[in-house]
Amino acid sequence: MTGIQDGAEHGPDSATLWSRTVLLAKACLEASQRRTEPRSTKHQKASPVPPVEIRADLFVNSTSGAILRAALRGGGSLRLRCRDFHAEELSLGGTLDLLEALEPLGLRRVELRFNNLGLAGLCQVVPRLSRFPDLASVRLPYSNVDVRRSGMEDGLRELAEALGWLSGLRELNLGSCRLAGRLRLLLGGLKVLLEGTLPLSSLRLVVHPYPVDGRDGDGDVPEGGVAALQEELRGMLRGAGRDEEVWTCSLQHHGGFDFFEL
Repeated sequence: MTGIQDGAEHGPDSATLWSRTVLLAKACLEASQRRTEPRSTKHQKASPVPPVEIRADLFVNSTSGAILRAALRGGGSLRLRCRDFHAEELSLGGTLDLLEALEPLGLRRVELRFNNLGLAGLCQVVPRLSRFPDLASVRLPYSNVDVRRSGMEDGLRELAEALGWLSGLRELNLGSCRLAGRLRLLLGGLKVLLEGTLPLSSLRLVVHPYPVDGRDGDGDVPEGGVAALQEELRGMLRGAGRDEEVWTCSLQHHGGFDFFEL
């Protein structure tokens, strides 16, 4: 049950991706309350009924987090398994609980949006992603990272090291993470990130935030500042033998690929 489009455009009675996840979770919980063995006859011993795995793309927010977590941990005749995991507006604790409840095998994408995790939260979340051996895509947009606070350099180094553990990663999205701070410092929360992802030989695209300090007094982005940043990153990639890798702060020209087909 994967690749299903959102039904909101098809009428008020259509289920959305978020409500479908709730319906699946409720079905699994209901099945876990039933007997998993058929009735035995007087002369025939009953055999246990093997569980059925339901594989789906799961969409969860703060409202549906508790029921999904219960369904993932249920041991009934229906076992919920995830291929792509999408979470919005979850607390750090709720995010960690759901990641721990997911079956490690088969998960290929984790997308955490608008969760306001901050750098400290990402440093707790990303290391836990290493338990998923098939993980190929990590999307962490709008995570509210601010490098102007003291001690951020160590945090960015820790995050880069944790990303380096995800050896099968092919897509990394840090767009709109509010990596605000001095331009040179940010160019340095990017050098550390590039160095930390050196073990990721399959990585092909990194979407990083645009440094707000690169804007002029009117809030416009000077073309020269963007070019200088991109040229320095390209030089770092060439020096690391990673010429085929794309680092960009825009998906405008790179958003059409399916990174699982590369």
